[in-house]
Amino acid sequence: MSIYFSLFFLTFLLTFFFKEIAIKRNNLDIPNERSLHTIPVPRNGGFSIVIIFLSCLLFFYFNSLTSIEVIKTILPASFLIALVGYLDDLYDISPLVRLLFHFFSAFLVLCFMGGLPKIIIFDFELNLIPGNFIIGLLIIVWVTNLFNFMDGINGLAGSQVVVNNLIVGLISIIYFGLDNFVLISFSLAAICSGFLIWNFPNAKVFLGDVGSSFLGFLSGTFFLLYGHQHEDLFWIWLIMFGVFIVDSTYTLIIRAFNKKKVYIAHRLHAYQKATVILNSHSRVTLIIIAINLVFLTPISIFVAMNLIDGFTGVCLAYLPLLIIAMRLKAGQE
Repeated sequence: MSIYFSLFFLTFLLTFFFKEIAIKRNNLDIPNERSLHTIPVPRNGGFSIVIIFLSCLLFFYFNSLTSIEVIKTILPASFLIALVGYLDDLYDISPLVRLLFHFFSAFLVLCFMGGLPKIIIFDFELNLIPGNFIIGLLIIVWVTNLFNFMDGINGLAGSQVVVNNLIVGLISIIYFGLDNFVLISFSLAAICSGFLIWNFPNAKVFLGDVGSSFLGFLSGTFFLLYGHQHEDLFWIWLIMFGVFIVDSTYTLIIRAFNKKKVYIAHRLHAYQKATVILNSHSRVTLIIIAINLVFLTPISIFVAMNLIDGFTGVCLAYLPLLIIAMRLKAGQE
């Protein structure tokens, strides 16, 4: 437990340090017509998460708390993602260049991981080699980018990482006996909690692209990495991140159907519209946390207990979320 408190405290201090540097250098996120914020806010807070987490990985390896296979899978590619995100925060690099680096980083992960984990749908194992490698690339890249889409209100992205890593970690321990494996997930939750002190309920610093893309990439990697430990955990991750996946995917499809540039920033996601309706960032973030705990967690537990299969669990989780996105007219002006 002391390691988690140390990670929390270190991230808390380092986030404050980077926040002050951003203010002195005028590295601020300036509100515009697409923003849900009204005042300039430092935007490099996610850098502290990157530094603490990657240092934590090395500490675990040198103290024999994790394997070299896990380090090779996570560390090089996630560092590259963080570097691209940091450069994007500074110089606003093109979406195409950013996307190419995302695919290359995902390719590295899949090479070290050994490809896509076993995916079973209604007792049928998905086996599309080399197609399954492409599916793995798309999963990681999509989850990486949807974090950028969903990181638009106070505390939302960070709280999702905290809650979902804790829930999936506990399920992994209780139902699958993965005691040592979840150390990294619990550590990431502790690190993001230290950041959230500065980001919720009132944002004094933002994740920035360096933070949101890094957390998205780690989440997509965890989908597959946990799936290699047990096939049900792949579906459980998909269920727990249901709000992010459904909102971002549905909004993208609607905007593409309406011939809009999908890579242009906007405020048409379901969570953004809900924030305008409720006139509160914190209420929407807390509602989404409640959805995770009250609705998505029980479905995940049913999958872990083999009461329902993973694909059915995803369908049960996503249908109500899709209805909510449609009722809020996500993606529509």
